[in-house]
Amino acid sequence: MTGPDNRAATLEPGFLLLFLAAATLAFALVNRPLIGAILGGVIAAILFAPLNDGMLEIMPWRRNFAATFTLLIIFAMAKIMAHGPAAARRDPRAAIFRRFRA
Repeated sequence: MTGPDNRAATLEPGFLLLFLAAATLAFALVNRPLIGAILGGVIAAILFAPLNDGMLEIMPWRRNFAATFTLLIIFAMAKIMAHGPAAARRDPRAAIFRRFRA
């Protein structure tokens, strides 16, 4: 026996990088239709992490309650943002603001 095969030692990192690139590409192609939802979730997690941390400081033994409360706040804000423009379109007084926007 002469020692470890040097060719195999140089092929393994290259194969690992190739496999990692292929797996990343496949993951990106599969998740392409969901990229908006994924990005929205990441942004919400970043923006509302301080609220969750504050809730955990108030009640450190109730981690699930703090997470549920934070999630409810996120849902409430999303609902307000989604239905706010529709309510403004139904209000006749909103015509003033529509003229300014145009």
